Amino acid sequence: MYKISDTIKNNKFAVILLRAVFSYCAAAGVSYYYFYGKNLVLQSAFNFSFFILIYILLQKASSFKKRTKRIAFSAGAVYSVVICVGKALYDTNGFITLYGSYKRVLITLVMLFGIFIITGLTLSLILNFLETHDITDNNNSNNLKGTSKLNLKTPVKFLILWGVNFIAYIPCLLAYWPGIYAYDMKMQSAQAIGAAPFDKFHPPLHTFLWKVCIKIGSIIPLQAITVYALLQMALLSCFFASVLIYLRNKNKKLFIIGFVWFALNPIFALFSINPTKDVCFSVFFGWTILLIYDALKNTKAFFKKPIKISALLICILLSCLFRNNAVYVFIVCVPLFAVFFKGVRIKAAAVLVCALALFMVINGPLLQALGVKKGNNREKLSVPMQQIALTVVRNESKLTQEEKSTIDKFLDYKIIKQKFNYRFADPIKSSFKTDYYDCNKKEFLRLWVDLGLKYPKEYIIAFMDLNLPYWFIDADSVDTYSQRRYIETSAVSNNYYTINRNSKLPWIYNCYEKAADYSIFRKIPIVSNIFSIATPIWAILFTGLCLIFKRKYKQLLVLLPPALLWATYLLGPVSNFRYVLPFTMLYPLFLLLIFNKENTENN
Repeated sequence: MYKISDTIKNNKFAVILLRAVFSYCAAAGVSYYYFYGKNLVLQSAFNFSFFILIYILLQKASSFKKRTKRIAFSAGAVYSVVICVGKALYDTNGFITLYGSYKRVLITLVMLFGIFIITGLTLSLILNFLETHDITDNNNSNNLKGTSKLNLKTPVKFLILWGVNFIAYIPCLLAYWPGIYAYDMKMQSAQAIGAAPFDKFHPPLHTFLWKVCIKIGSIIPLQAITVYALLQMALLSCFFASVLIYLRNKNKKLFIIGFVWFALNPIFALFSINPTKDVCFSVFFGWTILLIYDALKNTKAFFKKPIKISALLICILLSCLFRNNAVYVFIVCVPLFAVFFKGVRIKAAAVLVCALALFMVINGPLLQALGVKKGNNREKLSVPMQQIALTVVRNESKLTQEEKSTIDKFLDYKIIKQKFNYRFADPIKSSFKTDYYDCNKKEFLRLWVDLGLKYPKEYIIAFMDLNLPYWFIDADSVDTYSQRRYIETSAVSNNYYTINRNSKLPWIYNCYEKAADYSIFRKIPIVSNIFSIATPIWAILFTGLCLIFKRKYKQLLVLLPPALLWATYLLGPVSNFRYVLPFTMLYPLFLLLIFNKENTENN
């Protein structure tokens, strides 16, 4: 085998021929993926252009180190499988286009090969660049060792950055004056004014914050929704200022990138005034990740400072209070903190344990004493309900009468086929009979398992299809099935709160609306992918790949909470951009992890 390989390497003609064959097959595969059956002329031009590009890249990559190519092409293999499976599921809500005929099998193999080659080559170039280049500031090298030192000018700079970011979002508030009344606020208003009891379906802390804003709005000449917007603008811009100060102490080039990303991004402007719990959660979750990164870089110094330990504990606690699924993220992190934080393992784990214990006390006895009701159990069962519903939709004739009767005990069987939506669980979830489920949980579990064993294909498709926009990067962020707006910006009044929009800057309002409905991004190929719902998870994975390549294994702990949080979203009812907001806010930190040559403290 090695003799054959050496013979090919020593024969220039054989190398050129093999490279040409690889280039042709790879170009054909990528072309099939994007243009098959759409435009023959465009496909032919694309094939030729890609053939030349891939041939040049193969030639260049031949000189790269084996480890670089091994890591890059391993990642390329994973990506090619995910992207091809995602395309089949996105186009047909199934996998039949991958293997339906011999021709389809051949096309699938060609697509896999093409995406594998081009992704592997692209990653090889990036990793090779990272190995030989970095963007560390030479004139800032003093700050790259040990704890970032703060001088007397730092608070002033922080306040300036805070103010600049805050001011950058004022035009958006004026455009949507007096504010946005969207997402869950319409339901939370009933609780805030006392028309309905508080419950845990919406974070009680966020509902209480809205109640305070309503109270303030009754005292000062500003509507409650405007008060909320100003408070949230202050909170979000404060977070961005703290990240920018941290970046400035580490890397001035990344500071500039971060400033542009935070201050000029229309997404952050829209969310700064959007009354959803996800913004508050994103801020405290973001601070948690930043503190974890700082703790990994300067472990001994970090855990000697009570103020930093307290800050980490409070941010973890508030993250959990603004979004319950964060609890599961940090529970998983406890043993990992004990492993990675050598020398301070007990302290590191204790911070998490204390934060989680405080959350349990607040979320349990304290809220119960305050009369806060539990949330509906159906909210935890979006995926099982979708799996059962798809089984009915595709196999109704095969189901026994007993199975149909059992399903009807939990779901309104008559409306399943009518209401089922591949990427939105709420239509099915709305018919769930929670009272019966609460008394017969074992029966539901038995039904779910039995149907899953009989119809595993439907279960796999239902699960993957429901959260497809979270991982298939070519999915439209305004999904064809779920029809959820990219960012909701409505101002619809209801019985509990009245709002009349009176835009002070109508022309800016129209510009922001194009960002809110994704139309401004959809028209630009690369930009549309940057703002895709799936991009944040691929950003996390790419950052992890770079850390593995650089052998910075300890810093993978920084990426673990975001990755675990994303995993909890896979069990939710719909894919929505607001859920991945915390990841987009961490992009500058991901760049710092990728480019900075600074190593973690050696304890």
